[in-house]
Amino acid sequence: MNINLKIKDNKIYSHIRGKWLVLTPEELVRQEYLLQLINNYGYSLEQIDEEVETTGRGSGGARADFVIWRTINDKKNKMAPLIIVECKAENILLNDDVSLQGELYARQTNAPFFVTHNKRESRYWKVNKEKLPGYRIEIEDIPKANSNEKEINDLLNKLKVFKENEFADLLHQCHNIIRNREKLDPAAAFDEIAKILFMKVFAERNLKVDMKGNIFTLEYIEQGEMFNPDYIYDIFEKTKREFGKDKLFKKDERINLKTNTIKSIIEKLERYNLSATSTDVKGIAFEKFLGKTFRGEIGQFFTPRKIVDFMVDMVDPKEGSTVCDPASGSGGFLIRVFEKVRNQILQSVDQDYKKHKEIIESRKDISVVEKAELLLKKFNELMVELDNNKEGSRLWTLSNRRIYGTDANERMARTSKMNMIMHGDGHGGIHHHDGFLNINGIYEERFSIVLTNPPFGQLVDMNDEIQNNQVEDDEDVINHYKNIYGDAYEKIIIRNKATVGKPILKLFSLPKSSSIKTELLFIERCLDLLIPGGKLGIVLPEGILNNSSLNYVREFVEERAFIRAIISLPQDTFASTGAKVKASVVFLQKFTNEEKQQWMELMSRYNEKEIEKQKDERHYIENKLIQKITIKEKNDLKKRKDELDIHAYQNARNSSKCDINYQVLFYEAVNVGVNAAGEETENELPVLIDKYRKLIDNNFHSEVIIQYVEGLQNPIYYAEFKDLKKWTIPVKLLLKYNNPNNWPIRKISEFTTQLTHKVPVLPDEEYNMVGVKWYGEGTFYRETVLGEEISAKWLTPLVENSFIYNRLFAWKESFALVPIEHSGFFVSNEFPQFKIDEEIMLPQFLYFLFTQPFLIEAVKLLSAGSAAVSRNRFKEEDFLEFEVPVPPISIQKEVIDQYMFAKAESEEFRRRANEIEKESKEKIRDFISNQIKG
Repeated sequence: MNINLKIKDNKIYSHIRGKWLVLTPEELVRQEYLLQLINNYGYSLEQIDEEVETTGRGSGGARADFVIWRTINDKKNKMAPLIIVECKAENILLNDDVSLQGELYARQTNAPFFVTHNKRESRYWKVNKEKLPGYRIEIEDIPKANSNEKEINDLLNKLKVFKENEFADLLHQCHNIIRNREKLDPAAAFDEIAKILFMKVFAERNLKVDMKGNIFTLEYIEQGEMFNPDYIYDIFEKTKREFGKDKLFKKDERINLKTNTIKSIIEKLERYNLSATSTDVKGIAFEKFLGKTFRGEIGQFFTPRKIVDFMVDMVDPKEGSTVCDPASGSGGFLIRVFEKVRNQILQSVDQDYKKHKEIIESRKDISVVEKAELLLKKFNELMVELDNNKEGSRLWTLSNRRIYGTDANERMARTSKMNMIMHGDGHGGIHHHDGFLNINGIYEERFSIVLTNPPFGQLVDMNDEIQNNQVEDDEDVINHYKNIYGDAYEKIIIRNKATVGKPILKLFSLPKSSSIKTELLFIERCLDLLIPGGKLGIVLPEGILNNSSLNYVREFVEERAFIRAIISLPQDTFASTGAKVKASVVFLQKFTNEEKQQWMELMSRYNEKEIEKQKDERHYIENKLIQKITIKEKNDLKKRKDELDIHAYQNARNSSKCDINYQVLFYEAVNVGVNAAGEETENELPVLIDKYRKLIDNNFHSEVIIQYVEGLQNPIYYAEFKDLKKWTIPVKLLLKYNNPNNWPIRKISEFTTQLTHKVPVLPDEEYNMVGVKWYGEGTFYRETVLGEEISAKWLTPLVENSFIYNRLFAWKESFALVPIEHSGFFVSNEFPQFKIDEEIMLPQFLYFLFTQPFLIEAVKLLSAGSAAVSRNRFKEEDFLEFEVPVPPISIQKEVIDQYMFAKAESEEFRRRANEIEKESKEKIRDFISNQIKG
């Protein structure tokens, strides 16, 4: 027997208690859920009790909203109930606190199942009685009234948890059905399964809104076909209209699958109710499905969720933040921002309601009914702010005016929209467009936060010209966005039309040649999109941080933004998504207008001072240039003038960096929550967020330069901006921490000369080639080869006692001194060698220094490329600029003498051990010989 909701005169009827109650928001949610228990699950009023004390002590402090018994007799005999229901108002999140409350009620009454419900969603649980509270298991559903003992036991023992891995696997099964039966390529198969998923969402939202359960079932579809053979395809047409404003599907688009294939997929999916399922579960599953499906198919990879979560938490979006990802891919960053801010809004509304409730309930001048009226009025006002369909509400504003993304790949842009819907909403600002161009709501100086993982390695060149179809020309669309963004958008339209036919590169300042890598161009684009003071989190290949040839890129950024933190990620972070790059996450904060002006004024003032110092030489050059001189002399003078300009600029930059100095957080991450196989692992990144917050609170200044923190595998380094030559931990910082005796710090170039003498390779000559072993094992003879077999045109002859290293493997401690037996042998240009001034530094001591872990760590940081791959040269200029502690020669000799003594002692032990082993073998041989003779 079904029941209906009864409300009149600000009162609501309780069918369980048989009386009218004051209509409060909480009571409304409770009585509405009772309808589901009676009408959909089939329980009777006699099986249910309401507002039940679970402690049995009459304290009134622990009351379950509903207690449901297996039978009426069980209730009469006060047996343990079957289900406990905990209801919350719509604005209250079903978080761990709510789940724990429901679990405790279930444990107190010995109920095996419990439900948490807040009108927007329901979550179902079974109690894990073998463990302490907190170890509960989320399940797909609760038993219906007509479930027999076997079905209930199956729920307890066999019911699978609706977890993202399971659902992701199910999506893959559906994907394979399409590929195998319809012979579609993976991407086309994905398009078809996406259509069915949206049909399922549409059906669950609209076709039987009064029913609880999984309604898009094979049985349901076949019933519809009895009256209309095209029932499935009609549902798709309605689905297209439902999502028409999102332009997910073309007007003439159809499902390109056979009816039986569609039915097979529906049958696979029917045990899951997507509308009732947590958006967390749906969203994560969909992302995992996307990552696996698209890996390698279209050359894109997705940022692992743990990295996305970390980056979002670091930039800390708030309600009112306007966020963009100009290379949005599957929309991971935007989804996480939406979820984070949506929860902030829900919590804010909950707090507002609680405060208002306290005030109302404390009043003694009004009746209980009047209090309820005021509470309900306030509650309804607050609920308007959570109405995603109400223009201007807080959630509507978040979904439609705060989150923007674009992707140049049409399928990825559509996937991003779908992914956002799977996670709840927030898809209104997602577009299919080139991320380098202004479109709709995405244009310069508009966003408080930009988060992105741009494509790596692709080139943008002068042939990439802006096309007509890349500029919005639909008048209705233009007018729509003019109404939203006003004059700013009108200016964008005018500028866009003027760029048609011109290279994209002409829109940017960074390109120094006819082509540039996309990741470099995205750095400039992201900074342009930010408002003054806006924050950027971007994933970049580590070569950008330390490659000498990209110094101009780092300088470009440093003159426009603060470097706030750089977190180096493990080599295999993106391996599961098909990428092999070693990357770091870089956090920047764009200068405010005042900070930008300060930097420009500092640069101008210091540059003038530097030019003043060069006054005499500049005056000489200017006078010479107006005289009658040769072209070579003129070119030499111009070259020298350029050198003076560069020198003045660099000195001015260094001085300005000192004046505007701040600290940058560096960390080399080991555990980031995902391994090479895509499996979840330990994650130390959340620990960094707290440390970063403290750095912010102290105005980006830490009292320590290095900090060991529980939960982190490596120390955190706080580097001074003025010391940064590259975006790596400065060697000076490492030396400061590892130099307790305060020995003088000197550049290697101050006591070292590179040996540059080379000999030409002659085809008929033989050359003895030498290499340098790893991990301090010295040089070794490699082979003797004819000159005709050597690709190099020049070789370097070795000099006794010179210092030598392998540029490719310096990070593996490939340093050595040339022994006398290898003097005159040869090496290629990958093995630079140096003569050491022994009045300052003894070669043997320098070699010892380069076996120390902290210096090898510095070598890794300075190597051009990643220390985890083979092509990461430690260039000669970096070696010569390297700073090392230089103790007095007497101390250096003492260290060397100790080493030589220890080495001689160990060799003596080894010689003696060999003698003992030899003597033992002789004794054994003699013993055996005597036994045979005897």
